Amino acid sequence: MENMVWQPKPTAPPINYAYSRMLVMSSDDPDSSSDLINIKTLSKVNFQVSYPKLQWHCMENFYGNIYSIGGRHTEYDIYELDKNCRFQRMDITLPKGFINHQCALHDNVMYACPDWSRGDSCIGIQRASNALTIAGDFRLKKPRFHAAVVSSYRGLMVIGGKTSSTEILVNGNFIDGPRLPIPIGDAGVVQIHRNVYILENMVEIWLSMLILSEGAQYWAKIGDMPSRAKKFQVISAVNNEAWLVGVEKNKDSGI
Repeated sequence: MENMVWQPKPTAPPINYAYSRMLVMSSDDPDSSSDLINIKTLSKVNFQVSYPKLQWHCMENFYGNIYSIGGRHTEYDIYELDKNCRFQRMDITLPKGFINHQCALHDNVMYACPDWSRGDSCIGIQRASNALTIAGDFRLKKPRFHAAVVSSYRGLMVIGGKTSSTEILVNGNFIDGPRLPIPIGDAGVVQIHRNVYILENMVEIWLSMLILSEGAQYWAKIGDMPSRAKKFQVISAVNNEAWLVGVEKNKDSGI
């Protein structure tokens, strides 16, 4: 009888997330144009989305495809951006509607998390056999309003939401995370080098930055900087860099 040597099941090669372009689209004005920006040269290509009417939605890069999740007019829908810069509706319906929410990609699952109606759970979306499916409905410990969401080495973090508490998704359940020194809402958040940064408009013209350092159990305030943006978003880190996209009053978006 031959000697049998157990071999582990081969794993799929890691996905090479080497990005050179960034898509910037208004979440407030569905009639404004969108820009595809080359990160190295900052040159851009402008295009108009005529269908669907995307407003107060979120977008994620998932397996090299751009997806729009939820929104004011598409709250139960997911759309994929094709090579012709047209959005195609996917054959999947969200179990609950999302409007003016945030999304994050964590461990190859897209998550849509609390919206403006004091959401109490995050919905996970995964890909199986080249189709999108619902990975689960993950209940938060408390309802949140405009929480910030980020993928981190600690787990999927849901931060603030008009509160100073934080929750982390670990093994399918949310647990309490490090408390913030101040309540936040509508904040920008990103992880760089295992440190989590929050950018928050505390007052009219100042942008405050908080940090949760690797291994730390508390947040620290780094400082303030002038800001002309009344609303902004941190685009996910690319090559350990974060891009801050903001909207000035009565002006188009800028970087």
